[in-house]
Amino acid sequence: MKLDKSNIREMLPCLVDEIHDRYFCLDSIAYHRDRSEWKLFFGQSRKGPFDRVLKVTGVHEYICHDTEKIAIYDMNKLIIDIDKQLITLECNVPLDIRLSIYPDFQICVE
Repeated sequence: MKLDKSNIREMLPCLVDEIHDRYFCLDSIAYHRDRSEWKLFFGQSRKGPFDRVLKVTGVHEYICHDTEKIAIYDMNKLIIDIDKQLITLECNVPLDIRLSIYPDFQICVE
């Protein structure tokens, strides 16, 4: 599944269905500034395996504020604001993950 600016309206609900209530370990997030790439490894269970990947390309800044410090979180939804060039990942436990994106961003689930 691939999502970009051209198909965001039709594909976002499918993407949210793919990640909703899926678990990830905060330490598994990888951000490569030089490649403008952000990856989050996730899975069905809190105990893993985290064998799926949510990948966003076209990322120029990644911010994460972890106030709860529980390590394993579950995703609720992904909010994409094209005008502000911002992707926000909302979790069921408070965790602030924001990606500042370029207009040619792409999101895929592998």
